[in-house]
Amino acid sequence: MSTDGRWLIVRAGEGQVGDKGRENLYLIDLTASAPTANLVAQGFEAAYSYVGADAGWLYFLTSLDAPNGGVLAIDPKNPREQLEECDPGGA
Repeated sequence: MSTDGRWLIVRAGEGQVGDKGRENLYLIDLTASAPTANLVAQGFEAAYSYVGADAGWLYFLTSLDAPNGGVLAIDPKNPREQLEECDPGGA
């Protein structure tokens, strides 16, 4: 669950109990009148670990296009259209 309690974050892993470290990612808006699971990432391409929220964005550690890990910022109101990789170097 997000730190503000609004978003339920669901990770569905590939393999037995997600043992392959690759997941599909879903978000559920708990404030919606009829909450539904919205697909954010599919295809079991990477791992996603929720790390926090700030200014309406959700942040995840991920292995997506980053074998040593990276941070991904997701706008939960438009998750499929606005996946953004964070650049810690500020480039």
